Amino acid sequence: MSDEQIRKDLESGKKKIVNKWEYLFNQWSPIVTIVGFLVAGIFWFANAESRMFTTPEIRTQAEDHIKDNKNLDDIYIRKDQYEQQTEDLKEDLKEIQRDIKELLKRR
Repeated sequence: MSDEQIRKDLESGKKKIVNKWEYLFNQWSPIVTIVGFLVAGIFWFANAESRMFTTPEIRTQAEDHIKDNKNLDDIYIRKDQYEQQTEDLKEDLKEIQRDIKELLKRR
């Protein structure tokens, strides 16, 4: 774009001259605001546990209730139980593989 065209646009009002602060506030403030809200949301959700339990006693009561509830065992399994079951299945699989190898050697 030529200098003459820029001058014509300025005189006609199509373009306007802005200083750097006006440019920063007009162009970047919405982006900074959105990023700020996202960061604040991340920090807010990162602190979810402290908002969920107001006192340590309530937290231990909730954990004890979950551990003592037998109805949850029908639906959920604890991680240590799952890991133990997978280890048992791996050992059984290794035994079966050994048995298959022995059977193939006997043929």
